[in-house]
Amino acid sequence: MATTIPELYPVSKVSKIHVPLLLPDSTHLQGFAFSHRLLMTKSKKAFPVPKDSAGLKKFKQLVKQARELAKQSDGGPGVGKNYISIKISNNHDNAASQTDHLVLYFNSDRKFLRLHGFHSGVSFPKGRWLTWDMGAEATDPENWIETVPTDAWDNLVLANPSGDGILIENIKVVHSDFVLVDWPLPGEEVWLDGSLGERFGMIGLADQILQSKLAALDVGVRRIAQLHWAVTELGKSDGTKYGCTGAWCSEFVSWCLRKSGFWDAPTVAPEDFDSDGIGSGTMNRYFSGLGRSKTKADLTSGAYYMTAGDYVRFNNHSAMFVRYVNDSKALTDVNKSFVTIDGNIGARVCINTRKVNEIVNVGSTI
Repeated sequence: MATTIPELYPVSKVSKIHVPLLLPDSTHLQGFAFSHRLLMTKSKKAFPVPKDSAGLKKFKQLVKQARELAKQSDGGPGVGKNYISIKISNNHDNAASQTDHLVLYFNSDRKFLRLHGFHSGVSFPKGRWLTWDMGAEATDPENWIETVPTDAWDNLVLANPSGDGILIENIKVVHSDFVLVDWPLPGEEVWLDGSLGERFGMIGLADQILQSKLAALDVGVRRIAQLHWAVTELGKSDGTKYGCTGAWCSEFVSWCLRKSGFWDAPTVAPEDFDSDGIGSGTMNRYFSGLGRSKTKADLTSGAYYMTAGDYVRFNNHSAMFVRYVNDSKALTDVNKSFVTIDGNIGARVCINTRKVNEIVNVGSTI
């Protein structure tokens, strides 16, 4: 594990860990299989997911190594893009700053990054964008962000340790390809000034992060408890939080249902932490046992319509239904699209769009 504090400098291009969008239960793969530490992105922009038993056998050792990394790491794998950008205002004579660096704290001062300005000229010049790559292999060969506890991404604080203030037009933070922060709003600006007695030495971003996640849901469905918990996890890539070191899509949905307080959904027993998890078949059997399992035929015949918060089973994958897409197709049309929140899609929690034809079963939550 990395123990030194990363010293990041502005970059012109952000690196990305490429992960297949779908990591089926049957592959037992999660994001650590694509980590810099397993060197799986050196020569490939895409990773071929095995589709048969012979292919799976070749990846047995990879799965084992990935699970070991999952157990050892305090946080999730650094997949996709992970960066912070700051736009400095051009609307004030003192907007620029010669401070050596800013500091980005993760939940507490025990985890932080130093964000240095430009080497020459004004460190933080007026009217310029500065971008720091938090997932760059060249900067951090041990992938420091994988040591950041996954929930620490919910509470970021940007600080200026110097008395030379900066007028900021925009702060953008991206974690696992999800935009955690894109603030302030156009036309608004905020000072970051660490002078003694100044009120503006730190900018807490927890509220902006929460609002960014909630904005992914229509206001009318935010009251659905399991969807609230699901959307607050957007961008997170640590499957161990939900109870599994392998493919964790079903564990994520089960975790959200249990967090709602109304569902005693399946869990992975502690002694089975390194097992293949509960899987989409287990989730379907759970809803079948409650008399709540619905088939694709139920949907296409109009006998049942999915509702916000329902469990959706695909082939070797689990997700949570959010809403139907507002288009001209009937709800019973097999090509009707709908929106889901998924775990372990691209090795992180994200919003996804599917079609009714892809469904195997639905677990009704009404």
